[in-house]
Amino acid sequence: MKFINNDVDFENLLKDIVGKDLAVDFECEYNRHKYGEFLCLVQIFDGKNCYVIDALM
Repeated sequence: MKFINNDVDFENLLKDIVGKDLAVDFECEYNRHKYGEFLCLVQIFDGKNCYVIDALM
């Protein structure tokens, strides 16, 4: 598992997954009183590697 929490790692991830079939999962948070809905985490699996992206980075 690779944790992506900065721009350099994210750019490397994009290079790694080009042309691959992917499974993608999105995790969102919904706070109806103050902040609204926002994307928190993205998980990507390319058949070999699992990437966890901190969408709040």
